[in-house]
Formats: sequence, structure tokens, C-alpha cells
Amino acid sequence: MLSESRYRKMTISKQLLLAFLFVGLGAIGIVSYFFYQDSRNALIERAFEQLTSVKTLKKAKLQDLFASLSDRAKELATIADLEHRLNTPNEREKLTRSLTNIFLLDSAWNVIYAQRSCLSLPLPPSPAETVISDLFFCDSVAKPMFYVGARRIGGWIVLVQSFDAIEAVVTERSGLGESGESYLVGSDFIMRSNSRFFSTPTVLTLPAKTDAVVAAFQGKRTPMIVKDYRGVEVLSSFSVIDFPTHKWAILSEIDYAEVLVPIDAMRRRVLLIAFAVGVILSTVSLVISRTLSKPIQEISALIEQVSVGDLTARSFPRTSIAEIKDIATSVSRLIDALNRTRAFATEIGNGNFEATFSPLSAEDEMGKSLLKMQSELKRLIDLAEKERALRTASLLEGEESEKSRISRELHDGLGQILTAVKFQAQSLPPSEKRAELLNLLNDAIDEVRLLSYNLMPRVLMDFGLNAALQKLVAQTVKQTDAKIHLDTALDDEKRFDERLEIGIFRIAQEAMNNALKYANASEIHLALAERDGMLYFTFSDNGKGFHLDSLAHQNGLRNMQERAKLLGGVCKIDAHPNQGTTIEVALPTLDRTLS
Repeated sequence: MLSESRYRKMTISKQLLLAFLFVGLGAIGIVSYFFYQDSRNALIERAFEQLTSVKTLKKAKLQDLFASLSDRAKELATIADLEHRLNTPNEREKLTRSLTNIFLLDSAWNVIYAQRSCLSLPLPPSPAETVISDLFFCDSVAKPMFYVGARRIGGWIVLVQSFDAIEAVVTERSGLGESGESYLVGSDFIMRSNSRFFSTPTVLTLPAKTDAVVAAFQGKRTPMIVKDYRGVEVLSSFSVIDFPTHKWAILSEIDYAEVLVPIDAMRRRVLLIAFAVGVILSTVSLVISRTLSKPIQEISALIEQVSVGDLTARSFPRTSIAEIKDIATSVSRLIDALNRTRAFATEIGNGNFEATFSPLSAEDEMGKSLLKMQSELKRLIDLAEKERALRTASLLEGEESEKSRISRELHDGLGQILTAVKFQAQSLPPSEKRAELLNLLNDAIDEVRLLSYNLMPRVLMDFGLNAALQKLVAQTVKQTDAKIHLDTALDDEKRFDERLEIGIFRIAQEAMNNALKYANASEIHLALAERDGMLYFTFSDNGKGFHLDSLAHQNGLRNMQERAKLLGGVCKIDAHPNQGTTIEVALPTLDRTLS
């Protein structure tokens, strides 16, 4: 290094030459390094995205395959004379098209019918309505198989399929380069597909307990750089395919070395370019060092334009030495100005439409455009929210109107007709047929009344929310063994706005149905109270509960919350597995007490 005194004694030309060489070559080195790192990271990221797309597509195809077979099994399970039809050649050919093998089993999993023999058909650990098996080797076929079963009256129907259907999806190599592959691994860390790198079959034989497989079964989803089952470093994207009785990990991978081939070639080119630029920079710096300060002033003026948001400048004059500090100051201002604009754009991109920003100058077209975009996005979001609320309110109002109309038609039309028929039947001479006819008519009249009540209870329209909830509880008690209690602090004559009464009644109906149909509740409590201009309705049961996240988009729960929101209130749902469910509704009363 030169001492400070010797550096000061140098001519301006030498000082500029050394400065340009130091700054230029240093900048080239730094830019080259970061360019290499950024390019490498971008290439790896793009490879991860490609692998994830391939993996996601293959996973979707596999899930479609299993869903299609499950639907086929369910369809066949509904055929009452299936065994007879399978024993008829023409019918069997129609029913078993594209199926490798089909079994009919009794409830103890004993074979009633088999299209082809297979002595080692594995029993699922806990059969549900439908089952999907893991891969297994069938005695009569030397290939891996799997089956999809569906429950039928008196037993099961099982569709046994060749592994070829899965293999065709997994081994398709589009988008995986020269070294890429996709494969499946079971929870026992044994492969459920064949490796393209082995000449012999690897399905159900080759261990593959890699870091990526372990991460997949741990529920992780972030792609990784790991060593695969061959010990080769690869980029791996993975996820899990969940079945009722087992899991498979699906992985798409490509060799790390193949991904970096373009980067290695680019690095050599960058080094060559850096050397050439260094030689050119030395020559140019010597010429520039003999010039005056005017070019630097021009550069400063151009950078000053950029720093206030005018990014139209594209050509720069030759540089000189006189205004280095001005250049540094201008560059600094440029960075600060661009960072402000970038930060504001990032806030808008993240959804923070309340972020503030002032244009850098009167010429800052980018800043003005960002502010205009922010304002327009806020307007469109507000408009979309208002339109959504209006559509929902209209749908609910139309639904209730249609329910009310159908209820009246059932009660005043079909109900009256059935009652008249009953009176006519009562005038017939006593006989067994007459008694049977009267019983059927009574059942039909009761069913019409129940349908009419469920659609739009007359008691709600005539006597109000208190009476409607009491009748809902009374009717439900007759149909179930559950204990149902209603606590109300309202007078029987108390009436509210019709929309509010219908809203509370529909929420109570939906909650009662969910508690009895899905939660298997044995005890239910309903409470209704009015306080400080608000109507409070509480529903709780001792059912099996649920995870809120798993049912966040369930229509019934969403409808409760939408009704409450449209009435200016809130509906809070609190549920935990095996701890029951609590629903709390608070609505402004819009009071209209009737005399």
C-alpha cells in the first residue's frame, strides 16, 4: 500500500488512475461475486419451483386415480344383484372394464367372488366406508398391486389394480432434466415405485430413508438440498399423500450438479470478462485521468435527475476527477430515493393500503403512479366487499322468501288436500284397508306439517322468536333421545324485526342439526336474552366437537356467521375435539315490541 504522503505527491492523473483501477476492479469483483451468488440462488429457486410443480402435478394425478377408483367401487357397491351380474359373461365384461381384478367379500373379509385368484389379499387395519390399500404382491401376479374397496350390503367390493397405473404417473419425466426423477416412499421408508437408476425393480424392496423423506413424513413442505437414496446430492421437493390407513411420501428430485452446470459455465465467462474489463479499464482510466472535471459534473447532474425520480437518463459522458464527492453524494441520494419508492411499493404489495408516501418531486411519475394504484386498489376492495355483502343479503332474503312461499303452498295447498282426503276416507265403512289408509294419511299430513315448519314455521311469523324456539325444542325432543333445555328471559309477547327473528331461528336450526347429526350430542342448552339494546343467543352442546381450522369453510358455520354479520352483529364459534361446541350470537335488536 502507498503511504498517504506519497499518495498526495502523485499527479492527479496517477491518483485518478489508481482510484479508478481500485474502484473499478473492486466493483467488478464485488458485482461478479454477488451476481454469481444471486444467479446461483435464482437458478436453485427456479429448479425448486419446477420440482414442486412436477411433484404437485403428479400428486394430483395420483389422487385423481384413487378418487376415480373409489367412485368406481362405490358405484359397483350400489348394484343389488352384483354377484349375479359378475357371473354373467356379458354383464361382467361391462362391469369390470379396465379393472385388473375384482373381489366380492363378506363382512368378515371372506372371498365370495374373485375375477382372478389372489391368496394374499391383505385385510385393512380399520375399514371405513371406503379403503385404499398399500402396495402388496399378489400370489398369482409377480407385480405389485393395490386395491380400492367400498362397503356394500353384507360385505365389501374390492377392486385390485396393477401397480402400472401408479408407475405410469410417477415415472413420467417431463420437466426433470437429465438426472431428475419422481418416486414414492412408504412410511416404513421402503420405496413404493421403481428407481430409474436401478436395472432391477425397487418397489417394496429398496430402503430410502433420506432426510427429505423423513422431513416429508414430519409434515415439512420446504424443498431441501439433501443426499438421496443413492448418496448423491440432489434438490428435493416433497409432500405426503394421506390415505385413511397409511401414508406415502412423493418426491421429485434432480442432481445438484446438473442444476449448477449453467452457473459453472457462467462463472468461467464472468472471470474472462472481468479480466478483459480490467485491461480495458486500465487503458480507459489512463485517458480519463487526463481530462478535466466537466464530465463528472455532467454525471453528477444526470445522477441528480435520477435521485429525484426522473429515470429517463440512459447515456453517460466520460468520467473525470473533480467532483468525486458530488458523485458519492448523488449516488447516496439515488439509493435513498429508490429505497423509499421500493419500500412503499412493498407495503402496497403486502396489502398495507394505509401506508403513506410523498412523491420525491413534481417529476416523480413512479411515485404518483404508486399513489394512484394504492387509491384505486382501496376503492376496488371496498367496492368488492360492499357488493359481496349485498349479494349475500339478497340471496338470504330470496331464500327465506322462497322458503316462506313453499311453506305456505305445503300448508295451505297439499296439507288441505290431504286433510280433505282424510275426511273422505273416514266416511268409508270400517275395515282393515280403511284403517291402513287413515294411518298413511296421518303420516303424510304430519310429514307435510314438518316440512312446512322446517321451511318457515308459522309460529315464528305469528307469535315470534320465543314461541318458535320453544316449538323447535319440543319437536326435536320427540325425534331424539337428547336432553334439550331452553332458557329465555323474554316475554312471550316480545317481538323483534322479522329479519332478526328469522336469523336467530335459522342459526338455532343449523346448530341443532349439527349437534345431533354430526356431534352426537346427548345434552343441548339454548339461551335467549335481551340487554342494552342487544339480543343475545347462546347454544352449547356436549358433543364430540371439532377442530375449528378443519371446518373453517364449512357451509353451515359460514352461513351462521354471514347471517349475524348482515344483521349488524357477530357470531362466535368455540369448539374443541371431545369438549363440545359453544355458539354465541349478539345482534342489535331493532326493537318493535307488539301490544
